[in-house]
Amino acid sequence: MQDVQTFIFVCYNLRPSDLLAMVCVCKYFKNVLDENINPLAEEIWRNSRNSFTIFRDKEPPSGMNQQTFTRLLTFEKGCQFCKNKEKTLTIYWIPGVRSCQDCMFPRIISSDILESTFKIDNEVLGIILPVTPSIDLPKSLNKHTHYWIDHVKNVIAFLMNADDNMRRALNNLRKDVGKKYEEVRNYEKWMFNLRQSYLGGQDDLFSRLHAEINKETLSMMQEDHEYKKFMTEVENNPFLDWRQYKSRILQITQRIENNSNPLLNVQGK
Repeated sequence: MQDVQTFIFVCYNLRPSDLLAMVCVCKYFKNVLDENINPLAEEIWRNSRNSFTIFRDKEPPSGMNQQTFTRLLTFEKGCQFCKNKEKTLTIYWIPGVRSCQDCMFPRIISSDILESTFKIDNEVLGIILPVTPSIDLPKSLNKHTHYWIDHVKNVIAFLMNADDNMRRALNNLRKDVGKKYEEVRNYEKWMFNLRQSYLGGQDDLFSRLHAEINKETLSMMQEDHEYKKFMTEVENNPFLDWRQYKSRILQITQRIENNSNPLLNVQGK
């Protein structure tokens, strides 16, 4: 019992990325951090997010637990599917994934294809929440609503085995779908406003940091591959802690200055 309490105390003071790593260590750690098994796990995840990220004072959407909410907001992990950190990432709240656009393409299907090819009518589509924000597909497809393929499969499988009473009950679901959609749109607005706010703040932070670097080093930085890669990551994930920004840039600056000054390299050896 003492060991469990000690582990919970340690977890209570960990960052979200560390908690997510702990879940993968072993079944015991996974169970302790599972909200369905351990009632204290909910507060562990909430405290970690509120203490170590900018996503504080915001509770998950209805039907989503704290662990899933925290996992979605861990942008530094990159796309959940391809793990790429250099692409623009979006949280798609309906399927509950953090993904780049490329990885979304094979996982969604348009209303046009569902209606014309699979003969799925609007009555069925009315109880499936569409994927939002919208996916930027070729112009000829932009006018169509898109759905998460697994959601479509699940609804169709359910309807194939549903009796008349179940089908009548589905009518009530249509009202819930509308409410859920409005809730999701509110979370999209929250995320959009937060991103814009941090992108704007980045300009000022980088201007101040660049002012501390001499012009020659700064000029070489603009052409440095590692710096360019880092700036792409920053643009796509503006939610990094500023200390991480500064630490990375100072490391890059030091390397460039060392490489440009042979005397420093000799002294270093």
